[in-house]
Amino acid sequence: MKKKFKTGLPKKQKQPKKNGGIIVTSLVILVLILLGIYCWIPKTPKPALLDEQDIESYVRSKVSENVVCAGLEPVAVYHQRQGWEHKAFCCVGTVMMDKDHGPVLMTAEHVFRTDISGGQTVSFRPLRSSVDEPEYYLNKIIKTSHELKGADAVVATFASKPVSFAPFSTYVDGEIAKNFYGDVVIAKKKIVHLRSLVSGETVTPFGYERRGEGTNGQVFVIIDYHVRPGESGTGFIDDFGGLWIVHASPDPEIEKQMVDDYRDLMHKVVSAATTLSGPFGGKYD
Repeated sequence: MKKKFKTGLPKKQKQPKKNGGIIVTSLVILVLILLGIYCWIPKTPKPALLDEQDIESYVRSKVSENVVCAGLEPVAVYHQRQGWEHKAFCCVGTVMMDKDHGPVLMTAEHVFRTDISGGQTVSFRPLRSSVDEPEYYLNKIIKTSHELKGADAVVATFASKPVSFAPFSTYVDGEIAKNFYGDVVIAKKKIVHLRSLVSGETVTPFGYERRGEGTNGQVFVIIDYHVRPGESGTGFIDDFGGLWIVHASPDPEIEKQMVDDYRDLMHKVVSAATTLSGPFGGKYD
């Protein structure tokens, strides 16, 4: 129920006409004061939204032509479903060397949804314009979330000719069970910074997110960074050579709540929240 301004006069008593201007002026001043106080209160900024059809342009606008980590190449991933006239941007991935399979692509598994009919082809091209490579097509899935301890990640080999895939993602995104804020430690090594393989930006991890009930739920690392839909699969590298894969940023309301909770509990400030799967590889001993 909305509150109304009160004049302080008895309900049945009429307000003198000659004081009308004074009352209106007082109300205007009061409203301006309240607005001023409201605008002064610090607020958590909400991230700007971007149409998904423009996400590839957005991603490419952030690309650094410098090599962030030798042997890890960021790429744009596309898919084309049955009946589609043209391929569409799907997500971001990383090409790397696998000791058993040679060059492979690693990206987020959840983007290859199972709620579609028919097959699809999946291809990729380097994001850095200085890398002169042709378009390649995924031809075999060698690791999914099952083999990667529940991580939202998939590893695939590729070739120069298209291969049609049936929907293959078995990844299930459980409900958030708990967020833990503080230092991120892997095998007694504190992860202080991570760098985006796409932009070269350095970001700070500030906690963990566990999904699903019980102790076997997926665990993600939370970083002070915001991503748009379509940036899933973006690779980050830590100081120990571990590769991390973007899962997603939560809905704006949840992201704001995470930022506010961290500020209230840790008395430190972050501006955004994105979850990562990983690490894959790296030396932490």
